[in-house]
Amino acid sequence: MVFLLIGLDLPLTSLLGHPGLVLAAFAIVTLARAVAVHGLLLLLRPFGRAVNLRWQVLISWSGLRGAVAIALLLSLEGGSSELAAVKPIAYGVVLLSIVLQGATIGPLARALLPHGWERSSTRTSAHG
Repeated sequence: MVFLLIGLDLPLTSLLGHPGLVLAAFAIVTLARAVAVHGLLLLLRPFGRAVNLRWQVLISWSGLRGAVAIALLLSLEGGSSELAAVKPIAYGVVLLSIVLQGATIGPLARALLPHGWERSSTRTSAHG
């Protein structure tokens, strides 16, 4: 659905015209999410609710961005030059997030989570 909205609103040529800015914005958004996730989960430690670092990395990386950003951009009206400059960068970040993070979340989860995690958690919950 996100790809359809992007395709309807923005020509591909303008999307590909800012690769450096898109990569920089993607890096900033990804770093900001990691800081937020790790920071908030750090607050759980005093309550005995520590989250394993592997899970923290997985949570940070699995945060696909897009729906809210696309909805906000589509809701803005007018043809200002600022909006015309921001749209391709925001759409590029969304596309990069969907493609890169979407394609790598499975392999990352398999690499980070211990082998047999599902079986051991099933056994624990089944036996109390």
